[in-house]
Amino acid sequence: LNDSMPWDPAPAEFRYLRAAMSGKDADALRELDDALALSPRAADLVSQRIALKQRMGLPVADDIRRLLSLDHANARIRVRFALPPSDVSNAERGRYLREALTFNAQLAPDEPKRLSPEDLARIQQTLTALEAATAP
Repeated sequence: LNDSMPWDPAPAEFRYLRAAMSGKDADALRELDDALALSPRAADLVSQRIALKQRMGLPVADDIRRLLSLDHANARIRVRFALPPSDVSNAERGRYLREALTFNAQLAPDEPKRLSPEDLARIQQTLTALEAATAP
């Protein structure tokens, strides 16, 4: 670690992990932001940032949009972050879930990445609730 290059995000990632495991969420977020500054297209770091910010009760909508811009066709990411309520609007959550269904439908029937029947049922249930919440 001491011999790492200045553009290497690994030291900040390790500091993030140490802070997160110690329950120091604010320090963990700062270190994660440092790692992302060095590796801004690292979808796994953005995903970890979302999870940390959710745990801290902070807004995550911009981070979710950033993650979806990095990983354009990942149904599971859309489901993971659109099912639970957050500061993402209901209309946007619905759009993400419908996109997940579209992506899932394009996969072969035996594709391991297909959403499970349970996931599909939860998506439909959430879409129904979101539509009812926005109906006049």
